[in-house]
Amino acid sequence: MRYLAAEVGPHGVRVCGIWTAGVVETLTTEKLAEVGGPDVPGPQAVEEMIAGMAALRRAPWLADVAEVAAFLASDRAGGITGTMTNVTSGLVLR
Repeated sequence: MRYLAAEVGPHGVRVCGIWTAGVVETLTTEKLAEVGGPDVPGPQAVEEMIAGMAALRRAPWLADVAEVAAFLASDRAGGITGTMTNVTSGLVLR
């Protein structure tokens, strides 16, 4: 991200990434079974597990990701480039 930002920044282009994990609307029974097999817990149980591990004690929602994406694309984030924004509700702390 930093290298790309350094390359395209002089042309007025910003590079912003969004780091997500455990987004509630993506936790479908089908997707969970693909990843964890037939014995994987259901979406509600996985959401509760994620919430228990996250610093904010809740799983992130698609709306959270959309709000961050809209902000990063706006002029209000004009000084942000070459970085990732963490939208994991504190599931991943760096």
